[in-house]
Amino acid sequence: MKNKYLVTTDLDETLLDSNSRILDESISFIQSFINDGNHFLINTGRPHQSAINFLKMMGVHEPMICSNGSAIVTYSDDYTTIKDYILFAIEHDLMKSFLKEIKPFVYGLVLNTIKNVYSYDFSKVPCWVVHESDLVKKVCGDVEEIFQGDVLSVECYI
Repeated sequence: MKNKYLVTTDLDETLLDSNSRILDESISFIQSFINDGNHFLINTGRPHQSAINFLKMMGVHEPMICSNGSAIVTYSDDYTTIKDYILFAIEHDLMKSFLKEIKPFVYGLVLNTIKNVYSYDFSKVPCWVVHESDLVKKVCGDVEEIFQGDVLSVECYI
């Protein structure tokens, strides 16, 4: 019986080059590795909607660990919908209390849940922080009053 392996890797500055691209040689190797019956997982600090295109490029149909370990997401075979997920998130009421406390001191804020990205004003946060995708809805408004679901990540700009 041939040994099978599990390899997991980060994206930025590990699998991706300095221009956030995966080399064709790396894609070929990963596909061959998977075709041999092995498992290949992405483990990234990025939110899931920011990393899914890399799964598509490589043809990987494994769960992805994302948002600095706060979610494990599995996609449909065509990568258009979330099939399943496990969250290790900040509980809703705790985050709501936190947001009320920090609101007077915050210039910009981005809050990610599995299905939505929230901000008081998206123009006040760096463009690379908001990862737009058909997998999540962008919601603007009084964040602590409108956000739904448990929080995977929050970035505050003072």
